[in-house]
Amino acid sequence: MELMERVLGAAGTEGPAKDVAREVIRGLLALYAEAPALHRVLALEGLRVTPAHRVHAFDLRVIGVVRSFLAASSLPIRRKNLDAAAFVVFQSVRASMLARMLEQPPGVDDEVLAEELTDMVLRYLVAETPLTANDG
Repeated sequence: MELMERVLGAAGTEGPAKDVAREVIRGLLALYAEAPALHRVLALEGLRVTPAHRVHAFDLRVIGVVRSFLAASSLPIRRKNLDAAAFVVFQSVRASMLARMLEQPPGVDDEVLAEELTDMVLRYLVAETPLTANDG
């Protein structure tokens, strides 16, 4: 939560969208890297032993932070339903990170995943995202 609030709050309503998205994603990947065994156990067993209402409450808090950022942003957000957009972005990024952590697919390290997720989030959220020649 602290990471999301710090990065999205510091970004304010201005700034390069790609930098903000990449910083959030890299920050989350760094959190996973600090305690990979703990995150693996939480991913595999956490939902079984944690009351569902606590997991749901946490998810809603993070989604709320994302939604607030989208609502305050001066970026050309292409999604009209910000509640749905915040939910989709949060769940998509989290699911991809968890799957990468558990499956360790070949050719997908943290840097590759950060770039792929950044591209996905920007293309989903921001209208007419400018791409460089190196973007795919």
